[in-house]
Amino acid sequence: RCINDFVIISDIGRGAYGLVKKVRLKGENGEPTGPEFVVKYIIKSRILADCWRRHKTLGPIPVEIHVMDQLRRLPYTRPKVAAPWAPERLFARQAPENRTLSPITICHPSLCVMLDFFEDHEFYYLVMPYLTGTQPGRDNSQDLFDFVESAPDGLSTIEVRSIFGQVADGVRFLHANSIVHRDIKDENVILDFRDGRAHAQLIDFGSAAHVRPGRLFDTFSGTLDYAAAEILRGEKYGGKEQDVWALGVVGYVLLCGDCPFWNGEEAVEGIAAGTRADNALRDRCLIGEGRPGDPREASAPDTTPEDSGQIDGGGRLDDAADLIRQCLQLDVALRPTAAQVCDHRFLSGRAGW
Repeated sequence: RCINDFVIISDIGRGAYGLVKKVRLKGENGEPTGPEFVVKYIIKSRILADCWRRHKTLGPIPVEIHVMDQLRRLPYTRPKVAAPWAPERLFARQAPENRTLSPITICHPSLCVMLDFFEDHEFYYLVMPYLTGTQPGRDNSQDLFDFVESAPDGLSTIEVRSIFGQVADGVRFLHANSIVHRDIKDENVILDFRDGRAHAQLIDFGSAAHVRPGRLFDTFSGTLDYAAAEILRGEKYGGKEQDVWALGVVGYVLLCGDCPFWNGEEAVEGIAAGTRADNALRDRCLIGEGRPGDPREASAPDTTPEDSGQIDGGGRLDDAADLIRQCLQLDVALRPTAAQVCDHRFLSGRAGW
C-alpha cells in the first residue's frame, strides 16, 4: 500500500515531527470511496535517535509504530465494575466477589488502534479509524479539550466518571504491558458519541516508551501543563507515576474546566491547602467547613448509594476530589498506580463507567 491509494479530504493537524490528515480510499475512477480514515505522517528525518525500536521482522522502526503494532495484538478483558458501596475505604484492596468479566477482545477500546502502516523515502504512514460520532446540542468537537470548552456550565458527574474511568483503564492496560504514554492530556483524548454516551480513546503514542525495571528517563517530550512536579524539577523519572499525575490533571480539567497549574511554580507546589488549584477544586466539589454541599453529590460518612451522586454507588464529587489529589500527590512513592486509580471509590458503581 502507498499514500497514493488514498484521497486526502482535509488536514487535521501538524506538529514538529509530522502531520495528520483525514482521508478516504481512492476508487477505480479516482474518486474517494468507503469510510473516512486518519493518516498520520511521521517525518523520518526528524525521528530522534532514542525513538527507534528493533522489530523482530521489520527491523528498526519508530517506537510509536512498534507500540501501536503491539497494542493491536494484545487481548483485553474489561471488568464490569460492580463494587459494593464502601464508605470506609477509598482504594479497593481486592476485587469484589461479585465482579464479573466481559468477553475478551483484541486491543483496548480506550486506546487508538492502528489499522495499517507503510513507508516511503520521506515518511512513515499510520492508518487509524476516524471517529465520526457527535453529541446533539454540542459543537462537532472531537477532542476532550474542545468538549470541555463546549460545556461552559461544566460536565455532569456521570460524564466525568465515564470519561475519566475509560482513560484511566486504558492507562492501566498500557502499564500492565510495560508501556508508558508520556503525553497524556486533554487534546490527546478523542471522544466518539455512540449509544448516548461518550466513548473515549487515548491517541498519539509519539512519546510512548517501554519501561524496564530500574530504567529511568532523563528527557521529557510531553506537554508542560501535564508534566509531573519531579519532571519540572529536572529529576529522572520512571514513567508510570508521571502518567498517573497527567491523569490527575485530566481529571481536574474534567471537573473544573481548567488546568490546575498555570505555571511550573504552581505545579511543584501541588494542590496544597490554600492554593488556587485547591480552592477551585473545593468550590467545584462543594467541600469545606460551612459548605452545605449538594445532597445529590457531596458525601457524609454514613451516606448510602441512594444518597450519593449515582444511585448505583460511586460518582460522588468529594470522592472525585480525593482521587484527583491522590493522582497529584507530590511524593511519587505515595502516588497510586493506574490499577489503584481504577479501583477508587469514585469509579465504583454497578453501571461502571
